[in-house]
Amino acid sequence: MVSTQPILIAGAGIAGLAAAIGLARKGFGVTVLERQPVLTEAGAGIQIGPNGVKALGCLGVRATVEAVAFRPAGLTIRRGESGDRLTTLPWGEAANARYGAPFLTLLRTELQAALLAAAKATPGLDLVLGFEASAFAISSGGITVQADDGREISGAALVGADGLWSRVRAGIGPTEPQPAGYTAFRTAIPRAGLQAPFDAPEVGLWIGREAHVVHYPVKGGDLLNIVAVVGGTASSRNWDEHGSSAEIAPFVATWPECLRELLRRAPGWRRWTLHDLPVVPRWSGQSRVLIGDAAHPVLPFLAQGAVMALEDAVVLAAIVGAAGGLTPDALRRFESLRRPRALKLTAASRRNGRIYHLSGPAAAARDLALHLTPAPLLLRNYGWLYGFDPAAAANQ
Repeated sequence: MVSTQPILIAGAGIAGLAAAIGLARKGFGVTVLERQPVLTEAGAGIQIGPNGVKALGCLGVRATVEAVAFRPAGLTIRRGESGDRLTTLPWGEAANARYGAPFLTLLRTELQAALLAAAKATPGLDLVLGFEASAFAISSGGITVQADDGREISGAALVGADGLWSRVRAGIGPTEPQPAGYTAFRTAIPRAGLQAPFDAPEVGLWIGREAHVVHYPVKGGDLLNIVAVVGGTASSRNWDEHGSSAEIAPFVATWPECLRELLRRAPGWRRWTLHDLPVVPRWSGQSRVLIGDAAHPVLPFLAQGAVMALEDAVVLAAIVGAAGGLTPDALRRFESLRRPRALKLTAASRRNGRIYHLSGPAAAARDLALHLTPAPLLLRNYGWLYGFDPAAAANQ
């Protein structure tokens, strides 16, 4: 029997909104608690693989997202120091046929807008802004969440979708992410007038010693989103600091002039420190459960952080719906289904980061392997990732 108390969700980012939609569609009352007084999302680009697109379908927002997204034809990987093409993975109709959904690129603001519109249109779902969860009181009837300003809201249980620096995680798992040894920079420029290879309708990835650059069309193809990741030990929790191409320049000083010119001319660079945290040993306890980056932060080297949050939301909603609430058995089942995949994916992302930034003989071996391995075989190696169907997984 579904509880008359709402399920509380801390965080109105991608994970929180997706979980709220999924749970509300199963008939639960849901209240989302968001610390920001105005719901905004940084305008960075985002890649959604076929597994994420299928999750969006389960949440009823796939068509809305596809209407504003770009469908890249493939992924071309180049050697940073020379610009030589190493391989191109087909991401067009071949991948769509293989995995049952396309690859998409878009702005995070566009994805969040689609989720927010769906949340507002879903009966039984409330959004409370300016509520920063700071303390939790557990009782036999559920959980009470207290904000910094003293306000209290009670519910049947609490879903921690409050990201890498989660407060809900306190008392369940480790709470202090550590710098991962990388600094990331992002910007976007108009695609009109760009020359090859930056005018191609695809994701471009340049890999080299201590640095890599990725670029892809967003805003329906009008803009080129650019992300550069370099080695570094700086540490900041700010995800939106001012940056500059001058900070990237030393890492790409020997790379092709066309790429260096693209980075120089791009305005409005933003910078952030990449942090890492091992997958939390336990994701639930005392009427709480963690999802998304709160449970399993993912470094961006497989472009799967947001996608994993979408998968979590779909699987959690299906399991909790079948159980009639966030029961201990339901939460154990959720963890048992999601934890092995989270461990595999976070390890693969860390490994990709190391591979991207190789130098010397190791880099030469990497490049030769990419060049000689047929693209369909490379793509087949990621069947476990992109072929995942969250709806089917929840019924295992």
